[in-house]
Order: sequence, then structure tokens, then C-alpha cells
Amino acid sequence: MKINQINPKNNPINFRSGKAILYSDFDGTFLPQSLKDIYIGEKAEKQKSIIGFNKYFKDFQDFIDKTKNKFEINITTGRRLNPNDRHDGFKQTYDKILKEGVVLPKINSLTNSKGGDTFYFNPDGTINPNPSKAKISQIKKLSDWDSDIINQTIKEISLDINSKYNIDSKDTFHLSIETENKFALVRFFEELQKRLADKMDISIKIDEDGAIKLTPKINSKSLDKSFDTILALKEAQKNNDFLLVAGNARNDKEMLNIFNYVSYPIKNVPYKASDIDLDYVKKIKKEIDNLPIKILFIKPKDIKNINEKDLELYEFMKKCEELFSKNVQIVEQTELYNKNNFLDAIKKSILSYSKRNLGFLKKFNYKSYLISKISLIGSASLIGLAIALWYNKNETSKR
Repeated sequence: MKINQINPKNNPINFRSGKAILYSDFDGTFLPQSLKDIYIGEKAEKQKSIIGFNKYFKDFQDFIDKTKNKFEINITTGRRLNPNDRHDGFKQTYDKILKEGVVLPKINSLTNSKGGDTFYFNPDGTINPNPSKAKISQIKKLSDWDSDIINQTIKEISLDINSKYNIDSKDTFHLSIETENKFALVRFFEELQKRLADKMDISIKIDEDGAIKLTPKINSKSLDKSFDTILALKEAQKNNDFLLVAGNARNDKEMLNIFNYVSYPIKNVPYKASDIDLDYVKKIKKEIDNLPIKILFIKPKDIKNINEKDLELYEFMKKCEELFSKNVQIVEQTELYNKNNFLDAIKKSILSYSKRNLGFLKKFNYKSYLISKISLIGSASLIGLAIALWYNKNETSKR
């Protein structure tokens, strides 16, 4: 899905907003390191780890408080909300963290299963287990995805080919079918393609686990994490907000790819550094520079030992940072008890965007942070910024 750029002449900026909105992967990004010590560590190790996490997360909550809720956190994860036979669920991990005494900052929403259901957090920090009806309606409208039709079709195929099956349907938009043998799997696959192809835009494939995966397709592309961030960018353009997108691994590659956020058409979106067409870059450079988005890629700790796919993503993100330094940044992984590299990169990104967009700065509660960062922008820049803000305020008053 591609962004249709907002024409500022026809869509005047809404100065009532001015929020900085973060969409962040969980494991290895928002959660900077393993929870091993909290789960199985000795008493001293566990306590040290809890203190470290609390300090790290308190930094985020302090920033939310200082900006008077103008900074919003949304988590997007590859995990399901609840556990299945092979993986822990997000809620299981989240509840365990809280039970051990770790205090997390205010989180607005959770999107599970690589772009699946979206759940909102209650005021007390608990997760509302009911998926967003608005998103379900939206996906159905865009792809005709209908869980009832799919489930009924699966039952009919099972009777027709006389084969048993097991279906994992804990996520509205990602179904996984396991069958009793490979022959039945192939028959199921063929029949699903035949019976559903004309009814909805859907991806049906057999994955490496030996199961059939069904996912809705939006504009001929399987639903992934970028669905929510692309829509969030549209809203940011309309509301004069600033979007931050963060991740660290290949299951984040869609939402980390700056090329997914431009309106200028391209047949094959590049995902490797070697595939980036510099002539195409010249055509879209100005548009990307003006997008209210910053993509933060958390650098793997041990580059030499990561797998080929993650190394490929890292090299791609390095090239994107080189080409689009305003919009893409590689960030060193944060270690507990040390500098909070992730939050620091977020703050600096907001500061940099504020200098380019005075309308955003006026509405974002950022005075205390600006004062504390004089050394970052220099006295002359600060004076110039103050004069520009004064002039803008006076002009607004005249109008």
C-alpha cells in the first residue's frame, strides 16, 4: 500500500495536534535485552535486572510526563497476544514482567502477529483483550477478508477430502492450518486456492513449519507491520504529528523500509542495498525529506555472528541512512545501567524535526527538553529558533 501525499493547499495543517507517536517492535527494540535474569536468575541477579529495567522504562515515562502525554508509545510485535504450542504470547510476558515488579511506561496500543489484531491498553495498564473492531472492518473493506467464510470453507474441504485438520485462529488475520499428513496438506492447499481466490484478496502458502498460512492481502501485498505505520503516517501528515518507527530484525523490515512510505510508484520495492536504484532515489528524495517520519534501526550487538537475512537488512538500513539521513538512523543497542540510546535517539529526532516544523514545535510540550539541549543545537541556533517562534506567534495573532 502506498501513501497518497497530502496537498497542503487543500489540507491546511491542524495545529491542535503536534504529538510524537512511536511504533516500536518489542523484543530487542523497546525491550532492550533478554528477561532471562528476571525469569531464572539468582536473587541478586534478578533484583539487579529489575532495577535496571525500571530505570530504563522510567526514562520513557518521565518523557511522557514532561511532554504532557504528547509522546505516545505503540508496540508492534511478531508475537501473538496469547501463547500457542511453540511461542510465548505477548500478554504472558507482559504480565510476568509486571508480576516481578518491573514498571512499564504508559503504552497506547499493541499490534500482534506482524500486523495482525490491534489491542488497546486500559488506564490501569492492563490489555483490553478485545481486538479493534475498526481495524477488522478496515481490513475487510480493503481485502474482503472474512473469517467466517474461511472457516466454513476449511470445514467443507475437510469433509470433501476426508481429512482431519487443526486450525490456529487466535489472530483474526493470520490463520495456520495443520493436517494429518503431507498428502492432505497439498489437497487442502489446492482446494483453498480454488475456492477462496475469487471471494477475497488473500495470501495462501505453505511455510517451513509444514502448515498452510492464510493472510489478507492489501493492494496485492500480504498484511504486515507496515500496514499500521503507513496509516499512522497519513494521520501524522493531516494532524501535524511526527511519527517514529523502530525495529531491529527482519520481521520488522516492511515498516523499517523508507521506500514503503512514498507515493511515487515503483514496481519492485527494494529490500537489499544492492537493489536501490539511485535514479529512483533522486526522484523521491525531496518527498522523503519532507515526510514527518523517522525510522530508527536498532543495530545488532554482534554483527559478525548474525544470520544472513538480518545482515542483509542491516546493510540495507546502512545504505538508507546514508541516502536519507533526516529520516533513517542506526542506533546502538541500549544496555541496562548505561545510556538509554533508544530514548536519546527519539528525543534528538523530535528535536531535529521541531527545528524544521515550527507549527509542530508550538504544540509539542518540549520547552524543558529544548533548554536542556542547548549544547546540541548551539546558542546561535537556539536564538534563531526563538526569533522564528516569536515571529510565527505574532503572525498567527494577526491572522
